[in-house]
Amino acid sequence: MISTLRHLVVDSWIGRLIALLIFLAFVGWGVGDVVGSYNGSQADTVVTIGSRRITASDLDRGIRNRFPAAAQQMGVSDPSQLPPNVRREVAQGVLQSLLAQNEALALADRNGMKVPDALVRKEVFSYRAFQGTDGRFDRKLFDERLKKLGLQERTLLESVRDDIGARGLLDGLGKTMVVPNSVLDQLLAFNTRQYKTDLLRLDSGSMAVPAAAEEAQLRRYYDNHSSQYRSAEYRHAKIILLSVDSVAHSLTVPDEQLKRYYEFENAKYNVPETRDIEVLTLPNRVAAEAIVTAWKANSDWASIQKADPSAASVSFPHARQADIPSPELAKAAFSAPENAVQGPIESPTGWIVFRVAAIAAPHKTDFEHAKAEIRDEIARSQAPQLFAQRFASLQDAIAGSADLEQIPTDLGAVPAQGSLDEQGLTKDGEMAPLPGDEATRKAIIARVFEQKKGDKPLW
Repeated sequence: MISTLRHLVVDSWIGRLIALLIFLAFVGWGVGDVVGSYNGSQADTVVTIGSRRITASDLDRGIRNRFPAAAQQMGVSDPSQLPPNVRREVAQGVLQSLLAQNEALALADRNGMKVPDALVRKEVFSYRAFQGTDGRFDRKLFDERLKKLGLQERTLLESVRDDIGARGLLDGLGKTMVVPNSVLDQLLAFNTRQYKTDLLRLDSGSMAVPAAAEEAQLRRYYDNHSSQYRSAEYRHAKIILLSVDSVAHSLTVPDEQLKRYYEFENAKYNVPETRDIEVLTLPNRVAAEAIVTAWKANSDWASIQKADPSAASVSFPHARQADIPSPELAKAAFSAPENAVQGPIESPTGWIVFRVAAIAAPHKTDFEHAKAEIRDEIARSQAPQLFAQRFASLQDAIAGSADLEQIPTDLGAVPAQGSLDEQGLTKDGEMAPLPGDEATRKAIIARVFEQKKGDKPLW
């Protein structure tokens, strides 16, 4: 059978023609797939999750939307003044948020979960920002608001659809998760375990004094426990440690630079009154009033968040008045008493009900008290750039010194010397005060016991 096929395909014109057609078909399909894959615009893609993409424009828009709030929190008027590390943290936070949302949506896509158009329409119509004075959806106002925000209608609708889908999936998963009984049993057993101790009291006066051990017994004990009567090997070592931290400790930062940093980070050291605020936003006044009644009857925040599925809940821990995005909420929250349910208050996003859970009085750290912290922070940021230069200077100094006595004092190197055993213990049985962290100390001890007496210093 195999021989017949071989003769048909290889030795005949018909077989060769069939093979050529199959080859052309594969080439055509392959080229089609390649061309098709490059027809789509993939250059703008940051991350692909299943069939969903996070584009560079999505990430850029999210970051730009977060910058004003970050600038307000740091007390600067222009987002362009934000330090690079703050910009990086904002970007990472936006990316993590987009990843979480698209992971949930990709899972929904794989399981055939689709948000119907009617639900999207209902959600958009419920937004207070798109409602006229009569409380109904106003198409003209809707178009004006989108134009002002620079959004297309399709973009907004897809965003709302994704938000509903992610919210519905995550809420559903959270409500269906159950802790296994075996885990609960272990937790309960650990927290409720009791111990019973029996105590026996002996009268030492009635006990007979044992006879003194004989010479043979003492020798036998010594032979069996000879390790107890041996002293460990101790080595006296001189050590020089140069690290980024030691360089940072040696730096001197001028007072003028410290004051400039203090003035730039004024919001960090001059903290106004802050409040912990718990907020629920509802689509209409009737639902908001019902939440007020329920909240006053049951003050548990975790429970009240589940009282109405249409309520959007958010917490503002240690919030300043400028941190609250809603002017109506900010004004009301910072004039309300502690632990009292307030509202409902009408806002562009809906009806707000809130409670001030805690109030922290304003406090200011003056320059003299903040000076040491600022110096350490600036020194830690400058030390990595100086470390390589000082390390080269230390190498040159060690090359010209056989006993580590000619090391310059302005490099930031930390000297130490003393006797220790292979466990890092001194003759008093205490840990030797070696510089550096645990890994550095172990490396130093290993090097001390690798070197012979009088050898040149080892790195």
